[in-house]
Amino acid sequence: MFVTSDIYDLKRFARGWGADWQEHLVSGVVVSGRSWQGSPAGARYFLEAAKLAGLSKFRWIGWRRRGERDARPMGRRVLHRLADGLPTRVKGAEIILFRGDTIDLSSRQGVIVYGGEASAHYANFTGDEPPSKEPDGVFQATFLYPYSYDSTRIAKNIFRTAATMLKAEYGYYFIRDDYCFPTGYPLGVSMPLDWSRTNLQDRAEIKNWEEFVYKGPYWTQRPLLRDIYEMNLISGRHTEISAEDVAGLDDWIQKRPGRGELEELGDGRLLWTLTEEEIVRVRPLLDRGGWLVSCNDRVYRGLANGGQSDVEADREVIIN
Repeated sequence: MFVTSDIYDLKRFARGWGADWQEHLVSGVVVSGRSWQGSPAGARYFLEAAKLAGLSKFRWIGWRRRGERDARPMGRRVLHRLADGLPTRVKGAEIILFRGDTIDLSSRQGVIVYGGEASAHYANFTGDEPPSKEPDGVFQATFLYPYSYDSTRIAKNIFRTAATMLKAEYGYYFIRDDYCFPTGYPLGVSMPLDWSRTNLQDRAEIKNWEEFVYKGPYWTQRPLLRDIYEMNLISGRHTEISAEDVAGLDDWIQKRPGRGELEELGDGRLLWTLTEEEIVRVRPLLDRGGWLVSCNDRVYRGLANGGQSDVEADREVIIN
């Protein structure tokens, strides 16, 4: 797996904060789509994701209408009524937020934050008027939970839930150390760690993805992938490429062995899973084919030399 603990000297960094660093990995599932199913669907999704991840206690639950910058609190009972489609005072909610945390004094802030948020009009959730070209109902939903031996199975089930409940069209699964601000990774917010070239590249990648989705043609032109992860949710936007003599991403994946496995989730959604060896092999190919917004250097914990040694790869020019 690729985790930020393997590319930064976090123990040295933490000493500068007066802390004794210990690794605390956070798993994250991020999904997005063009058809927000409404706040009841968002509430159902979060309740199911929390159940799958084994998270039962949340310190704070909130919601916000479009154009509002400050979220309002919402009780658990209201959340369940909203999820069940019953009348509540939560009307017109375009963002729902969960926050849970675990106290751990060896973490970055003394607590490790879990939960997430679902926001409609994702390309514009700051409240400004969206560009006229932006499809209505665009959304993103993030969900963070503690990393464990069971994290990949949990992520798969959360992706299946997102595909059915939210009609998500794209998504990815990531792992970051708590010191590397996992809550900000999907939202364009990063931490200045050691000001190394690696850190500067990481921060630039986070910002570039945010700008590509918020301000760029992500939803109106050819869909690109943020990067390649252990699990990726793809849909018809990636498999029905309208270019002459060019097959979709699913056809390319299945064309040769060693490009990962596809699982049908229904309605044209596919879950694409890869091993570390497969990721190392296909990333440069997809990057050369113009499919990736970013392709920074990585270190894979399960591979010799972190997967940085030369990998034999076919020289096929792919979907471009």
